[in-house]
Amino acid sequence: MKIGITEIMILVVGIGFVVLIASLLPLIYSLTRTSKELEETVKDARDTLEKIDKTIDKLNKELDEVDEVIVGLLKTLNSASKTLNTVNKKILAPSLGVVSFIPALKFGWDFIAKRKKHKSKEV
Repeated sequence: MKIGITEIMILVVGIGFVVLIASLLPLIYSLTRTSKELEETVKDARDTLEKIDKTIDKLNKELDEVDEVIVGLLKTLNSASKTLNTVNKKILAPSLGVVSFIPALKFGWDFIAKRKKHKSKEV
């Protein structure tokens, strides 16, 4: 039985193919392990995103409530501003002339009180 060049080449190619597959086995195992880890990471990421979505929903509800409070506060402040403006126009502005005499009346009252004290000391 003679072994020809073709059979030797087929044998060399076969051995080379077996060596190639044998050298790729650790890579395939590593890729499989990495794929499993990636699946776990993706699952954890999905869980985290679900939690974030729930948190965002809660925050949106709370912000809606805060928005309602702010709108109510603005209405209250607007009403208070209108009320104070009305008080200013209807009560304070017309009575400003009379109110300006109060310090003068106090000064006069104090002056009279001092004179009475002086007279009572002299007698």
